[in-house]
Amino acid sequence: MGTPQYISPEQARGDREIDGRTDVYAFGIILYEIVTGQVPFQSDTTYSIIHSQIFDPPPLPTEIKGDISQQLEVVLLQALQKDPADRYATAGDLFSAFKTALTDSSTALGAANNEILPDYTPVAATRPAAAGETVAEVPPLPDLTPSDVVEEPDLEEAFASAVPESAAEPAPAKRRRRTLRWIGIGLLIAVCSCVALSILGSSLDRIQQEGADAVRAAATETAAAENGAAQPPEVDDPPPDPPLDDLIRIPDNIRPTDELEALVADNPDDIQLRWELVAAYIRDDNAEEAQAIASELLAQPRRPITFHQLGERLFISGRIDVAVIVLEEGLRRFNDDRMLQRMLMTAYIFSEQPLQRVQNLVDNLQELPHDEETILMGEAYLAARDGRPEEAVAILDEIIPNADPGSLTELLYFKGRLHVTLDQPDAALESFRAALDSRPPPWLVAAIEREIEQLE
Repeated sequence: MGTPQYISPEQARGDREIDGRTDVYAFGIILYEIVTGQVPFQSDTTYSIIHSQIFDPPPLPTEIKGDISQQLEVVLLQALQKDPADRYATAGDLFSAFKTALTDSSTALGAANNEILPDYTPVAATRPAAAGETVAEVPPLPDLTPSDVVEEPDLEEAFASAVPESAAEPAPAKRRRRTLRWIGIGLLIAVCSCVALSILGSSLDRIQQEGADAVRAAATETAAAENGAAQPPEVDDPPPDPPLDDLIRIPDNIRPTDELEALVADNPDDIQLRWELVAAYIRDDNAEEAQAIASELLAQPRRPITFHQLGERLFISGRIDVAVIVLEEGLRRFNDDRMLQRMLMTAYIFSEQPLQRVQNLVDNLQELPHDEETILMGEAYLAARDGRPEEAVAILDEIIPNADPGSLTELLYFKGRLHVTLDQPDAALESFRAALDSRPPPWLVAAIEREIEQLE
């Protein structure tokens, strides 16, 4: 999948058909970071970064660093176009354009008011002189050979001359020191030999043990094969998650439940039929059956980011009810993933789940590492559904000023709905317009515009 800060919009959406222009986008982000000192989209949560990669334009490089040229900015922004067709066709094209813009741009080479030293190399050394042009001769290189060569002193002679004769060590003492030195060297060699033999012995024991383990494993596999039991292959790293289209495919029109049950019985491997049956069970308030099928269908994903993307895709398609089931499954596996926690709380609020279900989620999150914002969202919903909308508005007013950009739109929309309940049309319009100005995801734009139209 890649690091969220460097993935392309089509990767963030989970598109199956991608090409080299995805790499052009990633290369563009690297160049953007080199030039400006930061990546274009930054946030504390993966969800917000992915949302920005899909919907938000990158900040203008010239607004981050004033010494960036317009030519360079144009190149960076073209590389980061949301539509692959609007980017450079290849990474080579991007590099050539970047190099040209960099060469043609003025660059600050020194601090303000500091004179920049001219090139020392005379013109004659780099090109033929033009007719009538006077060119300075190339100055000779300075002679760096020292005028007086001083021979290095003999250190042994210097030391001997510096030591008084009375302090010189007698010959027998020298022999004793030399003997002791050789004895010490011999002991050191003996100790090293013992250590080496010990290590070698341990290695041989380990090799023998591994060999025995391998023999036992082979015997076990042979016996299992003779008994007809298949042995699963050992996998060091989990394989990548399958494409999103292979995980969830739900048609727009859901058929009757009994018809779908019969079709699934005849075609148990048809993923689209099974997801349609999940949607039918949700429509019939049969959450238990829906969850059972969804758990089987979502057995393959091994990374929380896959559930982030599935939830976002279901939000966009208007299947928030199915998103609830998917995000619940994701949170069961990755219960400390704060993005899944917040996405599930958002799905609960927008699908108007029963109070007890939301209260259970709030209680469970209190026992896990969590963002306080997610808990407060749940408490605001509980207060609103319990007939205390003023308290809910007060909670939202507390969290909106410091809200993560990824959830700001949802919070403003929720606040607008509360003002409608309180018969405060002006305040509701203000919240809805602020939500619309915060670059909402497509699945929420229509709902916001509908609210504004009704109020106006």
